[in-house]
Amino acid sequence: MPSIITSLQGLPPAEHPKGHPFVTGSYNGQKMHSNKFLLTDVLKNKLGFKVLGPHDVIKFHDDLMSLVEAGEVPISRIDDAVERIRVKFAAGIFGPPLSDRSLLDLVGCKLHRERAREAVRKSLVLLKNGKDPEKPLLSLD
Repeated sequence: MPSIITSLQGLPPAEHPKGHPFVTGSYNGQKMHSNKFLLTDVLKNKLGFKVLGPHDVIKFHDDLMSLVEAGEVPISRIDDAVERIRVKFAAGIFGPPLSDRSLLDLVGCKLHRERAREAVRKSLVLLKNGKDPEKPLLSLD
C-alpha cells in the first residue's frame, strides 16, 4: 500500500506521524477536496502545508493504474473500495447536510450554556490523592 501514494505524501494515512496536517470536510458549502484556492493556493503554496489537492488526484490515479497494471495492487482491492464508496452514495452521505439550518440560532444559546454550566457543577469531582501528601496513593506525576 505505501507505494500507492509514495509520490504524494510518502506514507498511507494510518502511518502518518502524529500531528500530520489533514484537511477534510467542507468550507462555505464547497467540498475541500475540490477547493483549489484553499488547498493549493493557500494551504500548500502560501502556508507550506503538505495536503492532497485536486491536481494530486490525477497523479494518484496514474500511479494507481500503473500499480494495478503491474499486478502490485489487485483489481479486487479497487472493486472493494468502489463498492464502499457506492454504499456511501446510496446512504446519502455525499448529499446535502442533514441538519436543520434553522436551528443554528439555538446552538450555544443562553439556555444551553446555563444547562452546560449546571451539568459541570453537578458532575465536578475533587479527588484527594491519599491521606499523606508525601506518600500519594496514585502516581500522577
